[in-house]
Amino acid sequence: MVGMLTLGAWLIGCGGEPAEPVAETKNEIPEKCKAVHVDRLAGDWVLARGPQADVATRLRVFDDGNGGYTGWYTGGAFTKVEMRGTKKADEGVVLFVEQPTAEKQRKVAADAASLAVLHITPDLPSCALKVQKRTQNAGGKQEIEDKVEFLKFPDAPGVTFAWQPAAEYAFVGEAAKDKKKADAEITELGEPKPDVFGGTVPVGAFSDAAADGADSCTFDMDLYFDDQLAKEKVPAGEVKDGVRRWYQDWEAPYSGNHYFEIYRYATCGGDRKLLGIAGISAVLM
Repeated sequence: MVGMLTLGAWLIGCGGEPAEPVAETKNEIPEKCKAVHVDRLAGDWVLARGPQADVATRLRVFDDGNGGYTGWYTGGAFTKVEMRGTKKADEGVVLFVEQPTAEKQRKVAADAASLAVLHITPDLPSCALKVQKRTQNAGGKQEIEDKVEFLKFPDAPGVTFAWQPAAEYAFVGEAAKDKKKADAEITELGEPKPDVFGGTVPVGAFSDAAADGADSCTFDMDLYFDDQLAKEKVPAGEVKDGVRRWYQDWEAPYSGNHYFEIYRYATCGGDRKLLGIAGISAVLM
Protein backbone atom coordinates (compact mmCIF):
# COMPACT_ATOMS: atom_id res chain seq x y z
CA MET A 1 0.00 0.00 0.00
CA VAL A 2 1.62 3.25 -1.12
CA GLY A 3 2.42 5.86 1.52
CA MET A 4 1.56 3.86 4.62
CA LEU A 5 3.92 2.27 7.12
CA THR A 6 3.27 0.21 10.22
CA LEU A 7 5.50 0.22 13.27
CA GLY A 8 5.24 -3.13 14.98
CA ALA A 9 7.80 -5.20 16.87
CA TRP A 10 11.33 -5.00 15.52
CA LEU A 11 14.86 -6.09 16.25
CA ILE A 12 17.65 -3.55 15.90
CA GLY A 13 21.31 -4.20 16.44
CA CYS A 14 23.56 -7.18 15.92
CA GLY A 15 22.34 -9.61 18.55
CA GLY A 16 20.46 -10.07 21.78
CA GLU A 17 16.83 -9.58 22.59
CA PRO A 18 14.45 -7.41 20.56
CA ALA A 19 13.41 -4.01 21.76
CA GLU A 20 10.02 -3.78 23.40
CA PRO A 21 7.30 -3.78 20.73
CA VAL A 22 5.64 -0.50 19.91
CA ALA A 23 1.89 -0.35 19.60
CA GLU A 24 0.96 -0.69 15.94
CA THR A 25 0.44 2.73 14.34
CA LYS A 26 -0.04 4.05 10.84
CA ASN A 27 1.24 7.15 9.11
CA GLU A 28 -0.75 8.58 6.22
CA ILE A 29 1.47 10.37 3.69
CA PRO A 30 0.07 13.84 2.83
CA GLU A 31 -2.31 13.89 -0.12
CA LYS A 32 -0.61 14.00 -3.54
CA CYS A 33 2.78 13.54 -1.81
CA LYS A 34 3.37 17.27 -1.51
CA ALA A 35 6.21 16.73 0.98
CA VAL A 36 8.23 14.57 -1.42
CA HIS A 37 10.36 17.03 -3.37
CA VAL A 38 14.04 18.02 -3.46
CA ASP A 39 13.11 21.34 -1.83
CA ARG A 40 11.01 19.82 0.97
CA LEU A 41 12.88 16.93 2.55
CA ALA A 42 13.16 18.28 6.11
CA GLY A 43 11.71 15.80 8.59
CA ASP A 44 12.12 12.18 9.64
CA TRP A 45 12.47 9.30 7.17
CA VAL A 46 12.83 5.56 7.66
CA LEU A 47 13.76 2.53 5.58
CA ALA A 48 10.64 0.71 4.36
CA ARG A 49 10.58 -3.08 4.20
CA GLY A 50 7.23 -3.80 2.65
CA PRO A 51 4.56 -2.38 4.98
CA GLN A 52 6.92 -2.17 7.99
CA ALA A 53 9.43 0.45 9.04
CA ASP A 54 12.95 -0.76 9.76
CA VAL A 55 13.83 1.80 12.43
CA ALA A 56 17.47 0.65 12.53
CA THR A 57 17.96 2.70 9.34
CA ARG A 58 16.57 6.22 9.45
CA LEU A 59 17.37 9.82 8.52
CA ARG A 60 16.43 13.12 10.17
CA VAL A 61 16.81 16.04 7.75
CA PHE A 62 17.14 19.76 8.51
CA ASP A 63 17.15 22.76 6.15
CA ASP A 64 20.53 24.43 6.56
CA GLY A 65 19.23 27.89 5.65
CA ASN A 66 21.55 28.11 2.63
CA GLY A 67 19.64 26.07 0.10
CA GLY A 68 20.96 22.71 1.29
CA TYR A 69 20.42 20.22 4.09
CA THR A 70 22.10 18.76 7.13
CA GLY A 71 21.06 15.50 8.71
CA TRP A 72 21.58 12.69 11.22
CA TYR A 73 21.74 9.26 9.63
CA THR A 74 21.44 5.98 11.51
CA GLY A 75 22.74 3.33 9.15
CA GLY A 76 21.92 0.18 11.13
CA ALA A 77 23.52 -1.24 14.28
CA PHE A 78 22.98 2.12 16.06
CA THR A 79 25.65 3.82 13.92
CA LYS A 80 24.77 7.53 13.80
CA VAL A 81 26.65 10.07 11.67
CA GLU A 82 26.35 13.71 10.65
CA MET A 83 25.35 14.27 7.02
CA ARG A 84 25.35 17.20 4.63
CA GLY A 85 22.95 17.26 1.69
CA THR A 86 23.43 19.08 -1.62
CA LYS A 87 20.52 19.59 -3.97
CA LYS A 88 20.94 18.94 -7.66
CA ALA A 89 17.61 20.41 -8.65
CA ASP A 90 18.18 20.02 -12.38
CA GLU A 91 18.56 16.27 -11.82
CA GLY A 92 15.87 15.99 -9.13
CA VAL A 93 18.46 14.52 -6.76
CA VAL A 94 19.86 15.26 -3.29
CA LEU A 95 23.29 13.88 -2.40
CA PHE A 96 23.96 13.34 1.33
CA VAL A 97 27.57 12.71 2.38
CA GLU A 98 28.81 11.81 5.87
CA GLN A 99 30.69 14.57 7.72
CA PRO A 100 33.24 12.56 9.68
CA THR A 101 34.66 13.27 13.09
CA ALA A 102 38.43 13.79 13.25
CA GLU A 103 38.81 10.22 14.50
CA LYS A 104 36.71 8.81 11.65
CA GLN A 105 38.59 10.89 9.09
CA ARG A 106 41.89 9.40 10.25
CA LYS A 107 40.47 5.91 9.73
CA VAL A 108 39.20 6.85 6.27
CA ALA A 109 42.60 8.28 5.32
CA ALA A 110 44.21 5.03 6.47
CA ASP A 111 41.72 3.02 4.36
CA ALA A 112 40.34 1.48 7.55
CA ALA A 113 36.85 2.97 7.13
CA SER A 114 34.64 4.62 4.52
CA LEU A 115 32.07 7.40 4.49
CA ALA A 116 28.31 6.86 4.17
CA VAL A 117 26.67 8.41 1.13
CA LEU A 118 22.95 8.58 0.28
CA HIS A 119 21.94 9.37 -3.31
CA ILE A 120 18.28 10.39 -2.92
CA THR A 121 15.68 10.78 -5.66
CA PRO A 122 12.20 11.83 -4.47
CA ASP A 123 9.56 9.64 -6.09
CA LEU A 124 6.27 11.50 -6.28
CA PRO A 125 3.95 8.66 -7.39
CA SER A 126 4.88 6.48 -4.40
CA CYS A 127 5.41 9.30 -1.85
CA ALA A 128 8.85 7.82 -1.24
CA LEU A 129 12.53 8.55 -1.45
CA LYS A 130 14.40 6.23 -3.77
CA VAL A 131 17.78 5.86 -2.08
CA GLN A 132 21.06 4.42 -3.29
CA LYS A 133 23.15 3.63 -0.23
CA ARG A 134 26.79 4.09 -1.11
CA THR A 135 30.22 4.21 0.51
CA GLN A 136 33.03 6.60 -0.34
CA ASN A 137 36.74 5.99 0.16
CA ALA A 138 39.55 8.44 0.88
CA GLY A 139 39.99 9.14 -2.83
CA GLY A 140 36.33 10.03 -3.28
CA LYS A 141 35.42 6.88 -5.18
CA GLN A 142 31.87 5.71 -4.43
CA GLU A 143 30.55 2.16 -4.42
CA ILE A 144 26.82 1.33 -4.48
CA GLU A 145 25.86 -0.95 -1.60
CA ASP A 146 22.08 -1.14 -1.81
CA LYS A 147 19.03 0.41 -3.45
CA VAL A 148 16.18 0.98 -1.02
CA GLU A 149 13.11 3.08 -0.31
CA PHE A 150 12.49 5.53 2.55
CA LEU A 151 9.10 6.80 3.68
CA LYS A 152 8.05 9.37 6.25
CA PHE A 153 8.65 8.12 9.79
CA PRO A 154 5.40 6.82 11.35
CA ASP A 155 4.05 7.98 14.67
CA ALA A 156 5.29 5.90 17.61
CA PRO A 157 3.24 6.81 20.70
CA GLY A 158 5.14 6.32 23.93
CA VAL A 159 8.50 5.75 22.24
CA THR A 160 11.29 8.31 21.85
CA PHE A 161 14.16 7.47 19.51
CA ALA A 162 17.71 8.79 19.64
CA TRP A 163 18.73 10.55 16.42
CA GLN A 164 21.75 12.75 17.14
CA PRO A 165 25.25 11.23 16.94
CA ALA A 166 27.14 10.99 20.23
CA ALA A 167 30.31 13.09 20.30
CA GLU A 168 31.59 11.97 23.71
CA TYR A 169 32.80 8.69 25.16
CA ALA A 170 30.74 6.60 27.56
CA PHE A 171 32.33 3.72 29.46
CA VAL A 172 31.13 0.37 30.76
CA GLY A 173 32.29 -1.78 33.65
CA GLU A 174 34.83 -0.51 36.14
CA ALA A 175 35.88 2.37 33.89
CA ALA A 176 32.34 3.78 34.20
CA LYS A 177 32.99 4.30 37.91
CA ASP A 178 36.61 5.43 37.91
CA LYS A 179 37.97 8.34 35.84
CA LYS A 180 41.55 7.03 36.08
CA LYS A 181 40.51 3.67 34.64
CA ALA A 182 38.53 5.41 31.91
CA ASP A 183 41.57 7.53 30.98
CA ALA A 184 43.75 4.40 30.95
CA GLU A 185 41.45 2.71 28.43
CA ILE A 186 41.69 5.71 26.09
CA THR A 187 45.48 5.75 26.44
CA GLU A 188 45.86 2.02 25.85
CA LEU A 189 43.13 1.35 23.28
CA GLY A 190 42.33 4.75 21.79
CA GLU A 191 38.68 4.23 22.77
CA PRO A 192 36.64 2.73 25.63
CA LYS A 193 36.81 -1.02 26.16
CA PRO A 194 33.46 -2.34 24.86
CA ASP A 195 33.05 -5.77 26.42
CA VAL A 196 31.29 -6.21 29.76
CA PHE A 197 29.20 -8.84 31.51
CA GLY A 198 25.45 -8.41 31.07
CA GLY A 199 22.92 -8.25 33.86
CA THR A 200 23.62 -5.13 35.89
CA VAL A 201 25.85 -3.05 33.61
CA PRO A 202 27.68 0.01 34.96
CA VAL A 203 27.59 2.80 32.36
CA GLY A 204 29.13 6.21 32.89
CA ALA A 205 30.75 9.33 31.47
CA PHE A 206 32.78 12.21 32.86
CA SER A 207 32.77 15.95 32.21
CA ASP A 208 34.49 19.18 33.24
CA ALA A 209 32.16 20.53 35.94
CA ALA A 210 33.15 24.14 35.30
CA ALA A 211 32.30 23.81 31.61
CA ASP A 212 28.91 22.27 32.47
CA GLY A 213 27.64 25.43 34.17
CA ALA A 214 27.37 27.29 37.45
CA ASP A 215 26.92 25.50 40.76
CA SER A 216 23.44 27.07 40.98
CA CYS A 217 22.31 24.96 38.00
CA THR A 218 20.96 21.44 38.33
CA PHE A 219 22.33 18.60 36.23
CA ASP A 220 20.57 15.47 35.02
CA MET A 221 20.57 12.96 32.18
CA ASP A 222 18.28 11.09 29.85
CA LEU A 223 19.33 7.50 29.22
CA TYR A 224 18.86 5.62 25.95
CA PHE A 225 19.28 1.89 25.41
CA ASP A 226 19.41 0.51 21.88
CA ASP A 227 18.25 3.85 20.45
CA GLN A 228 15.15 4.16 22.66
CA LEU A 229 14.60 6.36 25.69
CA ALA A 230 14.81 4.26 28.86
CA LYS A 231 14.90 6.82 31.70
CA GLU A 232 14.45 10.59 31.95
CA LYS A 233 15.93 13.24 34.22
CA VAL A 234 18.19 10.98 36.25
CA PRO A 235 20.29 13.20 38.56
CA ALA A 236 23.96 13.54 37.66
CA GLY A 237 26.55 12.27 40.11
CA GLU A 238 29.00 14.02 42.38
CA VAL A 239 31.78 16.40 41.41
CA LYS A 240 35.28 15.40 42.47
CA ASP A 241 38.47 17.28 41.58
CA GLY A 242 36.52 19.36 39.09
CA VAL A 243 35.08 16.32 37.26
CA ARG A 244 31.35 15.58 37.20
CA ARG A 245 30.32 11.93 37.10
CA TRP A 246 27.38 10.76 35.00
CA TYR A 247 26.65 7.23 36.10
CA GLN A 248 23.88 4.64 36.08
CA ASP A 249 23.59 0.89 36.67
CA TRP A 250 21.55 -0.56 33.80
CA GLU A 251 19.56 -3.76 33.95
CA ALA A 252 20.51 -5.32 30.62
CA PRO A 253 20.29 -9.13 30.86
CA TYR A 254 21.07 -9.66 27.18
CA SER A 255 23.99 -10.92 25.12
CA GLY A 256 25.38 -9.45 21.95
CA ASN A 257 25.92 -5.86 20.78
CA HIS A 258 23.90 -3.12 22.47
CA TYR A 259 24.12 0.66 22.55
CA PHE A 260 24.09 2.93 25.60
CA GLU A 261 23.71 6.72 25.42
CA ILE A 262 23.78 9.42 28.07
CA TYR A 263 22.21 12.77 27.14
CA ARG A 264 23.69 15.30 29.59
CA TYR A 265 21.59 18.33 30.60
CA ALA A 266 21.93 21.47 32.71
CA THR A 267 18.93 23.44 33.97
CA CYS A 268 19.76 27.05 34.77
CA GLY A 269 17.01 29.59 35.40
CA GLY A 270 14.33 27.19 34.20
CA ASP A 271 15.90 26.39 30.81
CA ARG A 272 17.06 22.78 30.31
CA LYS A 273 20.00 22.74 27.93
CA LEU A 274 21.65 19.76 26.26
CA LEU A 275 25.34 19.75 27.19
CA GLY A 276 26.46 16.72 25.23
CA ILE A 277 25.83 13.10 24.33
CA ALA A 278 28.07 10.23 25.43
CA GLY A 279 27.66 6.83 23.81
CA ILE A 280 29.19 3.38 23.61
CA SER A 281 28.46 0.28 21.56
CA ALA A 282 29.05 -2.47 24.11
CA VAL A 283 29.36 -6.21 23.74
CA LEU A 284 27.40 -7.85 26.58
CA MET A 285 28.70 -11.28 27.52
